[in-house]
Amino acid sequence: GENEAANELALGWLPRGIGPYQAAQLANHLLQLDLIKQANTVFSRLLPSEMDDGALAASGVAMLYAGDVTNARVRFVQAIARNPANAEAAMQLAMLDVPEGRDARVAQWQLLCRQPLDVTQRAQLQFACYHECDAQGNHKSAFAALQEANSLRRLRTPYNAALEDALVD
Repeated sequence: GENEAANELALGWLPRGIGPYQAAQLANHLLQLDLIKQANTVFSRLLPSEMDDGALAASGVAMLYAGDVTNARVRFVQAIARNPANAEAAMQLAMLDVPEGRDARVAQWQLLCRQPLDVTQRAQLQFACYHECDAQGNHKSAFAALQEANSLRRLRTPYNAALEDALVD
């Protein structure tokens, strides 16, 4: 019960005026704890202009988990507009199957994947390209993006047979 007490205490501070950055951090913390209602309560007190692209994407995830698909979609689009390399927002938007602007998004993400980004970020952008291309019926491009995404993931976590054996044991 300590987490609940700490979260209730933190939520009680909000009316006293913590800054937008701290409020977004708190909301993201609540989201990570699966306290969706509370996370949405905190996010709802922030204007999009008060959030960075990461907070916009996180607020979109919270909205999505609460069933508010329409507003979640808006947040993902805002996060991508603020930072086109926001892989979390890209992946979530791709999963929502939004046809408007799909070609431009895929082209932008493919271009970004040629930039020196973090391996995990590039992998997520490639997974987003996979979903977008697959939804379009462009299976050749979808499969190429999926292969690249999986190759990038393997760089991050290469297969280790001995480790797998130890885990099973």
